[in-house]
Amino acid sequence: MHKNGPMAISGIEKLDRQLQEILGAYASWEEALHRAVWVVMGDSGQAPIGPSRSQALIYLRSLLSRYRISKLGKRIEKNDQLFVCVNERMTYIYALYDNLPLFEVAAYLQGDKRIGVIAWKEDDRIQVRGGGKESALAFRPNGPYQDHYRQTWRLNGDASLLDIQITGEDIEYNDYPDVLVRLYGALYSHPGRFLVITAKPGCEFVGESSPTHLNGAGHGAASQGGLFGAHDYCRNRNSSKAFPGRRHKRVGTSVNSISWKSLYY
Repeated sequence: MHKNGPMAISGIEKLDRQLQEILGAYASWEEALHRAVWVVMGDSGQAPIGPSRSQALIYLRSLLSRYRISKLGKRIEKNDQLFVCVNERMTYIYALYDNLPLFEVAAYLQGDKRIGVIAWKEDDRIQVRGGGKESALAFRPNGPYQDHYRQTWRLNGDASLLDIQITGEDIEYNDYPDVLVRLYGALYSHPGRFLVITAKPGCEFVGESSPTHLNGAGHGAASQGGLFGAHDYCRNRNSSKAFPGRRHKRVGTSVNSISWKSLYY
């Protein structure tokens, strides 16, 4: 759904008609609320994508053209070096050979300033770089710095790459909420040698055949604009077993709908 304009209103009206049709299947709407808990939420569309193809779309196959990238739906060939998994505003990039340095791939990605976060595992640390930036950050759990969630971390390097402010021993997250545990969870969620990259606001990645959302909206990435979505719970007020009506925030996005906390703890 588009962020604003006639398309947004049209989408809401269409959803409203569909909800009426579903609720109308019951004898009354009151009965529908009494017999079931209703959860309404959106998939994607939290983060607007710009209208300009040349500015909003990050073509990864072109950016990584020096490497042989495996084709989707085909067997991995002997000479293939990378496998790219695009999820709109975030991407996993897998190295298919142990002798292909991840930092080398990251260096090519750093050349595009539309990329927000570039991260990978190295020994016992997470390495972080940023598009259009030369500085570096490394972090791991269990250190002298503590965030708002009472998670402790050891950080070395430029914390501004993740828009983190450190005051004394306190960590404050800004545009990337709870980003340390989210990146840690994304990179330790499964085995392999790979990078996690996210796009800056207004941009999204394009792989071999991934859809694009120019002048629309998408999901993914690590910034707060693409992270939060509304969960609306509807129930009968007399039902003690139903969820209370309230709004929730999402905790992640593949960096999408995975809760990084559940992976980390």
